[in-house]
Amino acid sequence: MLKNIKSIFYIIGISLLILCKNQNNDKNFELNKWNEQVDGNFVNRKYMVDSLIKNKLRIGMKKEEVMELFNISVNCEINNLLAFCFEIKVDYGWNIDPQSGKTLYLILDSDNKLIKIEMIEWKRN
Repeated sequence: MLKNIKSIFYIIGISLLILCKNQNNDKNFELNKWNEQVDGNFVNRKYMVDSLIKNKLRIGMKKEEVMELFNISVNCEINNLLAFCFEIKVDYGWNIDPQSGKTLYLILDSDNKLIKIEMIEWKRN
């Protein structure tokens, strides 16, 4: 009898682990949730970025289309090219300065068309 109870708890435990592991936190891109902040951190971007890249962005998009998608104008420059830069994740650790993070760059060419979608992970040395 005790062996059967242990087996049942074992099966339930394994099932819960599998369910938790397979839980998908990815969310579809929604602008209002994309811009949502808690304590200065964008809380949903890390869950939406894959959906955004896969379903909303495409190489060759015009600057105006990207601006309309995010409701913003170009906000940075990389190697003399205009770009849209989005903080995806920032980790401060126990420091006042950021220690690591991820940034999404949408780089435009001289004709104001999207030529590169790049996610860069960075870490302070």
